[in-house]
Amino acid sequence: MYFSRIYQLNDAEREQLDARGIGVVAGPVARLVIHDDHLSGVELSGGRVVERSAVFVRPGIRPHPDGLLAGVGCEIGENGFVVTDATPC
Repeated sequence: MYFSRIYQLNDAEREQLDARGIGVVAGPVARLVIHDDHLSGVELSGGRVVERSAVFVRPGIRPHPDGLLAGVGCEIGENGFVVTDATPC
């Protein structure tokens, strides 16, 4: 089960998840539902509860532009990350 909140999946990504039997639930997660110290579900902001016994949360990425990289002279972009050259795929 994939809970989309910030990142919106494109059609190809949805197809890849669907091919693996991974459902997609749209909308913000309000809280985790815990019973007897065990996860029993994920409650969405609208009140719907999706039963789950485990979850994985991708860690967020936050730039720290005033740290080491700025100190050694790296160019920092408006988004706070180091500016790099485009790499062709």
